Amino acid sequence: MTEGPEIFYSILRAREERARRQLFILRRFERPIISVTVVSPGGEKCSPLIMNIFSEARKNICSAVKGSGARVLLEEASISSSGPEAIFVVSTLSQIEIKKMTMLLEDTHPLGRLWDLDVITPDQFSLSRANFDFPARRCLLCSDIAMNCARSKKHSVEDLHREMKQIFFLFEKEKKK
Repeated sequence: MTEGPEIFYSILRAREERARRQLFILRRFERPIISVTVVSPGGEKCSPLIMNIFSEARKNICSAVKGSGARVLLEEASISSSGPEAIFVVSTLSQIEIKKMTMLLEDTHPLGRLWDLDVITPDQFSLSRANFDFPARRCLLCSDIAMNCARSKKHSVEDLHREMKQIFFLFEKEKKK
């Protein structure tokens, strides 16, 4: 997929549709939701690498929910021009417990740095790491805050993709041991 205004607007429309879907599910269940996407810089949002990373995120969320004694009330996944996305609704856990669970996954799983696991409350507030005095996520390539590098385009998309491939390769290699 090439970069350009068409791609930008297509991704923007897909994100707006995701927000509408999230709102529908929030109203339907009146429970916090987990929104799952993959960190995917550039215009290519649905490569086999990204789809594999996404699949691992979904599996690990299901395992973490089950391990907590709760259950998944809804798991809805889709693919759009903004990439793969999933929405989970979880029983019994509070929004704080859910956010702590997702931060633990992001911080401890070998692929967690490649996942974007957002927790959105029924009143449409997105819980952030800062709400829990957790540090901001770091860049894949340097020690700066990831958002700073993304905004300034400090690193090339190619370098970021190369690092993503390396992280996934090491994960797969470790799984086979």
